[in-house]
Amino acid sequence: MLFAFFACTSPEPRPLAGVERAMYRNVCEGPDVVEGIDVSYWQGTIDWDAVAGDGVEFAIMRVSHGLGTYDTQFTRNWSESKRVGVRRGVYQYFDGNDDPTEQARMLLDEMGPLEDGDLPPTLDVEQGDNEDVSTDQMVANIQTWMDVVESELGVVPMIYAGAYGWTYLTDDADYSRHPLWTANWVDSCPLVPEPWSEWTFWQYSATGSVAGINADVDRDRFDGDDAALEAFAWHPTEACSGSCAIAAEGESVVEEDDACACPEGQMSAIDGHGGHAYTTPVDDGGDDALTWPLSFERAGTYDVWVWVPTLEGPTAGAVYTVAHEGGVDTVTVDQAAAHEWSLLGSFTFGASGSQEVRVSDLADDDDNLGTTVGIDALRLVPIATDCECEDGEAQDQACSDDGVRTRDCEACVWTDWSECRGAAQIVEPEGCACGSAGAGGAAWGVVAAGVLGASRRRRSDRRP
Repeated sequence: MLFAFFACTSPEPRPLAGVERAMYRNVCEGPDVVEGIDVSYWQGTIDWDAVAGDGVEFAIMRVSHGLGTYDTQFTRNWSESKRVGVRRGVYQYFDGNDDPTEQARMLLDEMGPLEDGDLPPTLDVEQGDNEDVSTDQMVANIQTWMDVVESELGVVPMIYAGAYGWTYLTDDADYSRHPLWTANWVDSCPLVPEPWSEWTFWQYSATGSVAGINADVDRDRFDGDDAALEAFAWHPTEACSGSCAIAAEGESVVEEDDACACPEGQMSAIDGHGGHAYTTPVDDGGDDALTWPLSFERAGTYDVWVWVPTLEGPTAGAVYTVAHEGGVDTVTVDQAAAHEWSLLGSFTFGASGSQEVRVSDLADDDDNLGTTVGIDALRLVPIATDCECEDGEAQDQACSDDGVRTRDCEACVWTDWSECRGAAQIVEPEGCACGSAGAGGAAWGVVAAGVLGASRRRRSDRRP
Protein backbone atom coordinates (compact mmCIF):
# COMPACT_ATOMS: atom_id res chain seq x y z
CA MET A 1 0.00 0.00 0.00
CA LEU A 2 1.10 3.57 -0.64
CA PHE A 3 1.23 4.53 3.01
CA ALA A 4 4.09 2.11 3.65
CA PHE A 5 6.51 4.49 1.98
CA PHE A 6 5.63 7.92 3.30
CA ALA A 7 5.44 9.78 6.57
CA CYS A 8 1.65 9.95 6.57
CA THR A 9 -0.78 7.49 5.05
CA SER A 10 -2.94 8.02 2.00
CA PRO A 11 -5.23 10.79 3.21
CA GLU A 12 -8.43 10.20 1.25
CA PRO A 13 -9.55 6.55 1.41
CA ARG A 14 -13.15 5.95 0.33
CA PRO A 15 -15.48 5.77 3.36
CA LEU A 16 -16.79 2.28 4.05
CA ALA A 17 -20.31 1.33 3.07
CA GLY A 18 -22.99 2.69 5.37
CA VAL A 19 -21.13 5.86 6.29
CA GLU A 20 -23.09 8.91 5.25
CA ARG A 21 -20.95 11.42 3.37
CA ALA A 22 -20.55 14.61 5.39
CA MET A 23 -20.61 18.13 4.06
CA TYR A 24 -17.11 18.93 2.89
CA ARG A 25 -15.84 22.20 1.52
CA ASN A 26 -12.96 23.29 -0.62
CA VAL A 27 -10.90 25.98 1.09
CA CYS A 28 -8.31 27.72 -1.05
CA GLU A 29 -5.00 29.03 0.22
CA GLY A 30 -4.47 32.74 0.74
CA PRO A 31 -2.11 34.97 -1.24
CA ASP A 32 0.91 33.93 0.82
CA VAL A 33 2.06 30.44 1.83
CA VAL A 34 5.15 28.97 3.47
CA GLU A 35 6.60 25.73 2.09
CA GLY A 36 7.54 22.76 4.25
CA ILE A 37 7.75 18.96 4.50
CA ASP A 38 6.84 16.14 6.84
CA VAL A 39 9.15 13.17 7.32
CA SER A 40 9.67 9.83 9.03
CA TYR A 41 12.23 7.05 8.85
CA TRP A 42 10.95 6.24 5.35
CA GLN A 43 13.03 9.20 4.13
CA GLY A 44 16.18 7.61 5.54
CA THR A 45 19.06 9.69 6.85
CA ILE A 46 18.34 13.28 5.80
CA ASP A 47 20.97 15.87 4.90
CA TRP A 48 19.38 18.75 6.79
CA ASP A 49 21.87 21.34 5.56
CA ALA A 50 20.76 20.59 2.01
CA VAL A 51 17.10 20.68 3.03
CA ALA A 52 17.54 24.12 4.57
CA GLY A 53 19.24 25.32 1.41
CA ASP A 54 16.34 24.18 -0.77
CA GLY A 55 13.79 26.67 0.57
CA VAL A 56 12.14 24.39 3.15
CA GLU A 57 10.93 26.60 6.01
CA PHE A 58 9.40 23.99 8.32
CA ALA A 59 9.43 20.23 8.86
CA ILE A 60 7.03 18.10 10.87
CA MET A 61 8.48 14.73 11.86
CA ARG A 62 6.96 11.50 13.13
CA VAL A 63 7.81 10.26 16.59
CA SER A 64 5.93 6.95 16.47
CA HIS A 65 3.10 4.88 15.06
CA GLY A 66 1.12 4.21 18.22
CA LEU A 67 3.12 2.45 20.90
CA GLY A 68 4.39 -0.32 18.64
CA THR A 69 6.62 1.56 16.20
CA TYR A 70 9.09 4.15 17.41
CA ASP A 71 10.51 6.21 14.56
CA THR A 72 14.25 5.53 14.61
CA GLN A 73 15.07 8.79 12.80
CA PHE A 74 13.08 11.06 15.11
CA THR A 75 15.81 12.04 17.54
CA ARG A 76 18.20 12.93 14.74
CA ASN A 77 15.55 14.75 12.70
CA TRP A 78 14.41 16.69 15.76
CA SER A 79 17.87 17.97 16.63
CA GLU A 80 19.23 18.45 13.10
CA SER A 81 16.27 20.50 11.86
CA LYS A 82 16.75 22.81 14.84
CA ARG A 83 20.48 23.10 14.14
CA VAL A 84 20.02 24.24 10.54
CA GLY A 85 17.20 26.67 11.31
CA VAL A 86 14.28 24.74 9.80
CA ARG A 87 11.25 25.30 12.04
CA ARG A 88 10.24 21.95 13.50
CA GLY A 89 7.11 20.15 14.62
CA VAL A 90 6.28 16.64 15.77
CA TYR A 91 3.41 14.30 14.92
CA GLN A 92 2.29 10.94 16.19
CA TYR A 93 0.30 8.46 14.12
CA PHE A 94 -2.54 7.66 16.48
CA ASP A 95 -3.54 4.07 17.19
CA GLY A 96 -7.03 3.96 18.66
CA ASN A 97 -6.33 0.49 20.09
CA ASP A 98 -3.35 1.68 22.16
CA ASP A 99 -3.56 3.51 25.47
CA PRO A 100 -3.92 7.21 24.54
CA THR A 101 -2.21 8.44 27.69
CA GLU A 102 0.83 6.25 27.07
CA GLN A 103 0.99 7.44 23.47
CA ALA A 104 0.89 11.05 24.61
CA ARG A 105 3.58 10.42 27.21
CA MET A 106 5.81 8.80 24.59
CA LEU A 107 5.56 11.89 22.39
CA LEU A 108 6.22 14.26 25.30
CA ASP A 109 9.17 12.25 26.58
CA GLU A 110 10.83 12.03 23.18
CA MET A 111 10.39 15.66 22.11
CA GLY A 112 11.06 17.25 25.49
CA PRO A 113 9.84 20.78 26.28
CA LEU A 114 8.88 23.11 23.47
CA GLU A 115 11.62 25.52 22.44
CA ASP A 116 11.26 29.00 21.00
CA GLY A 117 9.78 28.79 17.49
CA ASP A 118 8.58 25.16 17.63
CA LEU A 119 5.19 24.23 16.16
CA PRO A 120 2.43 22.69 18.30
CA PRO A 121 2.45 18.86 18.31
CA THR A 122 0.08 17.06 15.93
CA LEU A 123 -2.15 14.01 16.36
CA ASP A 124 -2.27 12.11 13.05
CA VAL A 125 -5.78 10.61 12.76
CA GLU A 126 -6.15 8.16 9.87
CA GLN A 127 -8.17 5.07 9.00
CA GLY A 128 -5.39 2.50 8.46
CA ASP A 129 -5.47 0.09 11.39
CA ASN A 130 -8.12 2.21 13.18
CA GLU A 131 -11.02 0.92 11.08
CA ASP A 132 -12.02 -1.59 13.77
CA VAL A 133 -12.17 1.09 16.50
CA SER A 134 -15.66 2.32 17.39
CA THR A 135 -16.46 5.99 16.91
CA ASP A 136 -17.09 6.47 20.62
CA GLN A 137 -13.78 4.89 21.58
CA MET A 138 -11.89 6.85 18.94
CA VAL A 139 -13.31 10.19 20.02
CA ALA A 140 -12.77 9.44 23.71
CA ASN A 141 -9.16 8.37 23.13
CA ILE A 142 -8.44 11.41 20.96
CA GLN A 143 -9.73 13.65 23.76
CA THR A 144 -7.58 11.89 26.35
CA TRP A 145 -4.47 12.36 24.20
CA MET A 146 -5.30 16.04 23.68
CA ASP A 147 -5.86 16.61 27.40
CA VAL A 148 -2.49 15.09 28.34
CA VAL A 149 -0.47 16.96 25.72
CA GLU A 150 -2.22 20.31 26.14
CA SER A 151 -1.98 20.15 29.92
CA GLU A 152 1.74 19.39 29.75
CA LEU A 153 2.77 21.91 27.09
CA GLY A 154 0.15 24.65 27.42
CA VAL A 155 -0.52 24.73 23.67
CA VAL A 156 -3.48 23.53 21.62
CA PRO A 157 -2.32 20.53 19.54
CA MET A 158 -3.04 20.25 15.83
CA ILE A 159 -4.96 17.47 14.08
CA TYR A 160 -3.85 15.86 10.81
CA ALA A 161 -6.78 14.33 8.96
CA GLY A 162 -8.31 13.78 5.56
CA ALA A 163 -11.90 14.86 5.16
CA TYR A 164 -13.35 11.41 4.48
CA GLY A 165 -11.24 9.65 7.09
CA TRP A 166 -12.24 12.10 9.81
CA THR A 167 -15.91 11.48 9.02
CA TYR A 168 -15.51 7.72 9.10
CA LEU A 169 -13.50 7.55 12.33
CA THR A 170 -15.16 10.28 14.42
CA ASP A 171 -18.53 10.98 12.79
CA ASP A 172 -17.30 14.57 12.31
CA ALA A 173 -16.56 15.18 15.99
CA ASP A 174 -16.04 18.89 16.56
CA TYR A 175 -12.36 19.54 17.27
CA SER A 176 -12.35 22.83 15.39
CA ARG A 177 -10.54 24.62 18.22
CA HIS A 178 -7.51 22.57 17.16
CA PRO A 179 -5.64 23.85 14.08
CA LEU A 180 -6.25 21.56 11.11
CA TRP A 181 -3.49 20.01 9.02
CA THR A 182 -5.57 18.78 6.11
CA ALA A 183 -4.42 15.98 3.81
CA ASN A 184 -5.62 16.24 0.21
CA TRP A 185 -3.29 15.56 -2.71
CA VAL A 186 -4.69 18.07 -5.17
CA ASP A 187 -3.33 21.11 -6.97
CA SER A 188 -5.39 23.74 -5.14
CA CYS A 189 -8.26 24.35 -2.72
CA PRO A 190 -8.09 21.21 -0.53
CA LEU A 191 -11.10 19.62 1.14
CA VAL A 192 -11.63 20.15 4.86
CA PRO A 193 -14.08 18.30 7.13
CA GLU A 194 -17.27 20.02 8.21
CA PRO A 195 -16.21 20.92 11.79
CA TRP A 196 -13.48 23.18 10.37
CA SER A 197 -13.99 26.24 8.21
CA GLU A 198 -10.29 26.70 7.40
CA TRP A 199 -7.00 24.86 7.38
CA THR A 200 -3.67 25.89 8.89
CA PHE A 201 -1.39 23.37 7.14
CA TRP A 202 -2.06 21.43 3.95
CA GLN A 203 -0.28 18.27 2.84
CA TYR A 204 -0.65 18.62 -0.93
CA SER A 205 1.70 15.89 -2.23
CA ALA A 206 3.22 12.57 -1.19
CA THR A 207 5.71 12.46 -4.04
CA GLY A 208 7.65 15.66 -3.56
CA SER A 209 11.35 16.10 -4.14
CA VAL A 210 13.69 18.03 -1.85
CA ALA A 211 17.47 18.36 -1.84
CA GLY A 212 19.06 16.22 0.87
CA ILE A 213 16.35 13.53 0.80
CA ASN A 214 16.89 10.49 -1.46
CA ALA A 215 13.22 9.45 -1.53
CA ASP A 216 9.80 10.85 -2.22
CA VAL A 217 8.73 13.22 0.54
CA ASP A 218 5.43 14.72 1.64
CA ARG A 219 5.11 18.41 0.77
CA ASP A 220 3.15 20.82 2.93
CA ARG A 221 2.09 24.46 3.01
CA PHE A 222 1.25 26.86 5.82
CA ASP A 223 -1.60 29.23 4.98
CA GLY A 224 0.08 32.58 5.63
CA ASP A 225 3.38 34.38 5.30
CA ASP A 226 6.56 34.01 7.34
CA ALA A 227 5.37 36.53 9.95
CA ALA A 228 2.11 34.62 10.42
CA LEU A 229 4.00 31.35 10.85
CA GLU A 230 6.28 33.01 13.39
CA ALA A 231 3.24 34.23 15.31
CA PHE A 232 1.62 30.76 15.14
CA ALA A 233 4.70 29.04 16.59
CA TRP A 234 5.27 28.72 20.31
CA HIS A 235 7.33 31.37 22.11
CA PRO A 236 8.16 31.64 25.81
CA THR A 237 6.45 34.48 27.60
CA GLU A 238 8.61 37.47 28.47
CA ALA A 239 9.33 38.59 32.02
CA CYS A 240 7.38 41.59 33.27
CA SER A 241 8.85 44.89 34.43
CA GLY A 242 7.48 47.39 36.91
CA SER A 243 3.83 47.72 37.93
CA CYS A 244 0.71 48.72 36.02
CA ALA A 245 -0.21 52.38 36.66
CA ILE A 246 -3.87 53.04 37.49
CA ALA A 247 -5.03 56.63 37.02
CA ALA A 248 -7.10 58.55 39.55
CA GLU A 249 -9.66 59.56 36.94
CA GLY A 250 -11.14 57.84 33.92
CA GLU A 251 -10.61 54.20 33.00
CA SER A 252 -7.26 52.44 32.97
CA VAL A 253 -6.93 49.50 30.55
CA VAL A 254 -3.97 47.15 30.92
CA GLU A 255 -3.40 44.50 28.26
CA GLU A 256 -2.25 40.99 29.10
CA ASP A 257 0.86 41.47 26.94
CA ASP A 258 1.85 44.88 28.36
CA ALA A 259 5.35 45.09 29.82
CA CYS A 260 3.95 45.32 33.35
CA ALA A 261 1.94 42.08 33.04
CA CYS A 262 3.67 38.99 34.44
CA PRO A 263 2.93 35.68 32.63
CA GLU A 264 4.01 32.32 34.02
CA GLY A 265 4.22 28.94 32.32
CA GLN A 266 3.25 28.23 28.73
CA MET A 267 0.42 29.93 26.86
CA SER A 268 -0.89 30.13 23.33
CA ALA A 269 -1.54 33.44 21.56
CA ILE A 270 -4.90 34.18 19.91
CA ASP A 271 -6.74 37.27 18.70
CA GLY A 272 -8.32 39.38 21.42
CA HIS A 273 -8.78 42.87 22.82
CA GLY A 274 -6.11 45.12 21.36
CA GLY A 275 -5.25 42.36 18.86
CA HIS A 276 -3.89 39.77 21.30
CA ALA A 277 -4.94 37.37 24.06
CA TYR A 278 -3.63 34.20 25.69
CA THR A 279 -5.19 30.80 26.21
CA THR A 280 -4.02 28.06 28.52
CA PRO A 281 -5.47 24.64 29.40
CA VAL A 282 -7.05 24.16 32.81
CA ASP A 283 -5.49 21.89 35.42
CA ASP A 284 -5.61 21.66 39.19
CA GLY A 285 -2.12 23.04 39.75
CA GLY A 286 -2.55 26.65 38.67
CA ASP A 287 1.03 26.76 37.35
CA ASP A 288 0.10 28.72 34.21
CA ALA A 289 -0.98 32.22 35.21
CA LEU A 290 -0.79 35.93 34.55
CA THR A 291 -0.50 38.66 37.18
CA TRP A 292 -1.01 42.41 36.92
CA PRO A 293 0.82 44.16 39.81
CA LEU A 294 -1.03 47.46 40.35
CA SER A 295 0.15 50.93 41.35
CA PHE A 296 -2.59 53.47 42.14
CA GLU A 297 -2.34 57.19 41.64
CA ARG A 298 -5.07 57.61 44.22
CA ALA A 299 -6.51 55.27 46.81
CA GLY A 300 -10.19 54.51 46.49
CA THR A 301 -12.81 52.07 45.28
CA TYR A 302 -12.61 50.80 41.70
CA ASP A 303 -14.75 48.63 39.47
CA VAL A 304 -12.53 45.87 38.05
CA TRP A 305 -13.42 44.40 34.65
CA VAL A 306 -11.81 41.69 32.50
CA TRP A 307 -12.19 41.20 28.77
CA VAL A 308 -13.32 37.70 27.76
CA PRO A 309 -11.91 36.84 24.31
CA THR A 310 -13.75 34.76 21.74
CA LEU A 311 -12.93 31.13 22.47
CA GLU A 312 -13.68 27.99 20.50
CA GLY A 313 -14.50 24.66 22.07
CA PRO A 314 -15.04 23.87 25.77
CA THR A 315 -14.22 26.74 28.09
CA ALA A 316 -13.81 26.99 31.81
CA GLY A 317 -14.63 29.27 34.67
CA ALA A 318 -11.60 31.56 34.76
CA VAL A 319 -10.41 32.00 38.35
CA TYR A 320 -9.26 35.51 39.30
CA THR A 321 -7.76 36.57 42.62
CA VAL A 322 -7.83 40.26 43.55
CA ALA A 323 -5.40 41.38 46.26
CA HIS A 324 -6.53 44.79 47.54
CA GLU A 325 -6.47 46.94 50.66
CA GLY A 326 -9.15 44.90 52.40
CA GLY A 327 -7.68 41.47 51.70
CA VAL A 328 -7.86 38.93 48.89
CA ASP A 329 -11.01 37.94 46.99
CA THR A 330 -11.48 35.10 44.50
CA VAL A 331 -13.90 35.53 41.61
CA THR A 332 -14.84 33.02 38.89
CA VAL A 333 -15.92 34.25 35.46
CA ASP A 334 -17.95 31.83 33.33
CA GLN A 335 -16.25 32.39 30.00
CA ALA A 336 -18.89 30.41 28.14
CA ALA A 337 -21.55 32.90 29.24
CA ALA A 338 -19.56 36.13 29.54
CA HIS A 339 -19.12 38.42 26.56
CA GLU A 340 -16.49 41.09 26.11
CA TRP A 341 -16.08 43.09 29.37
CA SER A 342 -17.11 41.13 32.45
CA LEU A 343 -17.24 42.77 35.90
CA LEU A 344 -15.22 41.08 38.65
CA GLY A 345 -16.59 43.48 41.28
CA SER A 346 -15.81 46.66 43.21
CA PHE A 347 -12.69 46.68 45.39
CA THR A 348 -10.97 49.23 47.61
CA PHE A 349 -7.29 49.81 46.86
CA GLY A 350 -4.70 51.79 48.79
CA ALA A 351 -2.09 54.14 47.41
CA SER A 352 0.68 51.74 48.43
CA GLY A 353 1.22 48.12 49.34
CA SER A 354 1.19 44.88 47.36
CA GLN A 355 -1.97 44.88 45.25
CA GLU A 356 -2.65 42.84 42.13
CA VAL A 357 -5.08 40.93 39.93
CA ARG A 358 -4.11 37.38 38.96
CA VAL A 359 -5.76 34.82 36.67
CA SER A 360 -4.59 31.21 36.50
CA ASP A 361 -5.44 27.84 34.99
CA LEU A 362 -6.64 26.64 38.37
CA ALA A 363 -9.90 24.74 37.88
CA ASP A 364 -12.98 26.06 39.66
CA ASP A 365 -14.46 22.54 39.53
CA ASP A 366 -13.34 19.13 38.28
CA ASP A 367 -15.50 19.36 35.14
CA ASN A 368 -13.27 22.14 33.85
CA LEU A 369 -10.08 20.05 33.80
CA GLY A 370 -8.66 19.93 30.29
CA THR A 371 -10.77 22.80 28.99
CA THR A 372 -9.48 26.24 28.07
CA VAL A 373 -9.16 29.58 29.86
CA GLY A 374 -8.75 32.83 27.96
CA ILE A 375 -6.63 35.64 29.43
CA ASP A 376 -7.17 39.14 28.08
CA ALA A 377 -7.23 42.80 29.07
CA LEU A 378 -7.91 44.26 32.53
CA ARG A 379 -9.85 47.51 33.11
CA LEU A 380 -10.18 49.56 36.31
CA VAL A 381 -12.62 52.45 36.70
CA PRO A 382 -12.65 54.62 39.87
CA ILE A 383 -15.99 54.94 41.63
CA ALA A 384 -16.81 58.52 42.69
CA THR A 385 -16.42 58.93 46.47
CA ASP A 386 -16.52 61.83 48.94
CA CYS A 387 -12.86 62.57 49.58
CA GLU A 388 -11.75 64.28 52.78
CA CYS A 389 -9.43 66.45 50.72
CA GLU A 390 -7.69 66.80 47.36
CA ASP A 391 -4.25 65.38 46.70
CA GLY A 392 -1.55 68.03 47.02
CA GLU A 393 -3.50 70.07 49.58
CA ALA A 394 -1.92 71.01 52.94
CA GLN A 395 -3.09 72.68 56.14
CA ASP A 396 -1.20 74.74 58.76
CA GLN A 397 -2.20 75.64 62.31
CA ALA A 398 -0.48 78.06 64.67
CA CYS A 399 1.14 76.87 67.87
CA SER A 400 1.65 79.09 70.93
CA ASP A 401 5.42 79.05 70.43
CA ASP A 402 5.00 80.94 67.15
CA GLY A 403 5.53 77.68 65.24
CA VAL A 404 3.04 75.74 63.18
CA ARG A 405 1.88 72.21 62.86
CA THR A 406 0.83 70.77 59.50
CA ARG A 407 -0.96 67.96 57.78
CA ASP A 408 -1.11 66.92 54.13
CA CYS A 409 -3.67 65.31 51.86
CA GLU A 410 -2.49 61.98 50.52
CA ALA A 411 -4.67 59.69 48.44
CA CYS A 412 -7.86 61.56 49.30
CA VAL A 413 -7.26 61.35 53.09
CA TRP A 414 -5.61 63.77 55.58
CA THR A 415 -2.42 62.60 57.23
CA ASP A 416 -1.95 62.97 61.00
CA TRP A 417 -1.02 66.45 62.23
CA SER A 418 2.54 67.12 63.15
CA GLU A 419 3.03 68.13 66.80
CA CYS A 420 3.76 71.52 68.39
CA ARG A 421 7.14 71.65 70.10
CA GLY A 422 7.43 70.83 73.78
CA ALA A 423 4.41 71.89 75.85
CA ALA A 424 3.24 74.48 73.33
CA GLN A 425 -0.45 74.71 72.72
CA ILE A 426 -2.58 74.98 69.63
CA VAL A 427 -3.98 78.46 69.01
CA GLU A 428 -7.47 78.82 67.55
CA PRO A 429 -7.97 81.48 64.86
CA GLU A 430 -10.00 83.46 67.41
CA GLY A 431 -7.06 83.41 69.83
CA CYS A 432 -8.37 80.80 72.24
CA ALA A 433 -5.69 78.39 73.55
CA CYS A 434 -6.66 74.69 73.54
CA GLY A 435 -4.83 71.56 74.59
CA SER A 436 -2.33 69.89 72.30
CA ALA A 437 -3.28 66.78 70.39
CA GLY A 438 -1.48 64.67 72.94
CA ALA A 439 -3.35 66.23 75.84
CA GLY A 440 -6.82 66.55 74.47
CA GLY A 441 -7.44 64.36 71.47
CA ALA A 442 -11.20 64.27 71.98
CA ALA A 443 -11.51 68.07 72.27
CA TRP A 444 -9.28 68.56 69.22
CA GLY A 445 -11.92 67.26 66.83
CA VAL A 446 -13.93 70.45 67.36
CA VAL A 447 -10.90 72.72 66.96
CA ALA A 448 -9.81 70.97 63.76
CA ALA A 449 -13.20 71.56 62.24
CA GLY A 450 -12.81 75.26 62.85
CA VAL A 451 -9.45 75.66 61.09
CA LEU A 452 -10.07 73.95 57.76
CA GLY A 453 -10.12 77.40 56.15
CA ALA A 454 -6.37 77.57 56.75
CA SER A 455 -5.72 75.16 53.88
CA ARG A 456 -3.12 76.11 51.31
CA ARG A 457 -1.22 74.56 48.43
CA ARG A 458 2.27 73.50 49.31
CA ARG A 459 3.17 71.08 46.52
CA SER A 460 4.14 72.04 43.03
CA ASP A 461 2.92 68.73 41.56
CA ARG A 462 -0.76 69.22 42.33
CA ARG A 463 -2.89 67.16 39.99
CA PRO A 464 -5.61 68.87 38.01
